[in-house]
Formats: sequence, structure tokens, C-alpha cells
Amino acid sequence: MERTCSKCNRPFPLTAEFFPSRKYRGHSIFQSFCRKCENARQKEWRNTHPGYNRGKHRVWVEANREYVNEKLRAWAKANSQNKRRHQNKWIIKNHDYYLRLRRVYTAVKKAIERGDLMRPLECSRCNIPCVPHAHHHLGYAKEHWLDVIFLCRKCHHAEHQKTDAPSSAA
Repeated sequence: MERTCSKCNRPFPLTAEFFPSRKYRGHSIFQSFCRKCENARQKEWRNTHPGYNRGKHRVWVEANREYVNEKLRAWAKANSQNKRRHQNKWIIKNHDYYLRLRRVYTAVKKAIERGDLMRPLECSRCNIPCVPHAHHHLGYAKEHWLDVIFLCRKCHHAEHQKTDAPSSAA
């Protein structure tokens, strides 16, 4: 049995491989347009509505933080080799940036060991007791390597979400 796509007018076998299906009154029905046309339509919609799903996803993740963390830990444990491979790919792709970050982190670590910097026992923003991260709020230029504020993981992440461009998810 064949069906012609209502968008591109090409005939395809009437199977889930070629036509997306959806539930209607408890039954699965095939849509009138092929999978390729549906993918193109969805891509166009996402391009004209940037950030729509990202915002909804972010809200869902915050509402289900424990569940998400549990799933991420389980995935990392089951896929430790994949995780390492992805990290190595990123390091190779961003090698100069990675080396600069390593030098900055090392400078902060050594300054803490020497006593030039004191790591507080709480976040500087929310005052929650933790081992805070050093946030380079003035950037990674050499003259600002030790200009840091100490933030908990959540505040540090939020600070990067405010300052980083949306496309710089690495």
C-alpha cells in the first residue's frame, strides 16, 4: 500500500519508516506528509522560534533536578569510555583554549597553596557552605588570572549562563 506525500507529492510505502504517526482517539494514524517533509517543517519552525524548547527544557530540568542528576550519573557510569572520548574530541578541537584554561586553573591552584588566595568555606553569592569554584569574572586574560570570586557550582553555572553567548555550549 502506498501513500503520496501531501507536501512533496512523492509516493512512499505506507509504513512508519516513511510517514510519521500520531495518536488520534487511542489509535495510531499516519500523517499525510512524509518524514522528510515533517523534519524540514520542524527544522524551519525551530529556526523561526529560537530558544522556545531550550527554555521549556531548562524549566523541566530545574523542576526534576534529582531525576536528571540520577540519570546523568547512571549514563556516565555506564559510558565512561564514551564520555572520555567526547572529552578528548573537545580538547583536540579547542586545544589552544584548553591549554589557556589549564594554565589559569593551575595559577589559581598554586596561589591558594601559597596562601596568596584564600578559598572561603561558602559561596560568595548565596552563602551556602561548600567548596566553591573560582569564577574568573573579568575573563581569562593573564592580568586577570587571580581576579576571581568563589561561587558554588549552581551560582557559577548561573553566572556563565548570563555571560556566555547561547551558541557557546561546549
